[in-house]
Amino acid sequence: PTYEERFKSKRQPFMFIQGNLDSTVPLESIQAALDQYEGPKTLRIFGQSNEEPEFGHIDLLTGDEAPNHVWPAMLDWMTDVLDSSSSQG
Repeated sequence: PTYEERFKSKRQPFMFIQGNLDSTVPLESIQAALDQYEGPKTLRIFGQSNEEPEFGHIDLLTGDEAPNHVWPAMLDWMTDVLDSSSSQG
């Protein structure tokens, strides 16, 4: 199977993230992946509110502000997913 076929067949929760200034992966590409992914999914675009700095592609993981904004949001999402799955099983 191709990468796309394997990706579409997954059912694990998936968090798609993007920086508001990301020119490497445009929102249209993320939207196409969201449309194909059949499992539970979340999209979070960082840098859209006045409370957050702007984020480019690499800034999401290694930028100075990633530990203050991106990492906690990802941890919260993971915690919610784990809490949700443990309450179902």
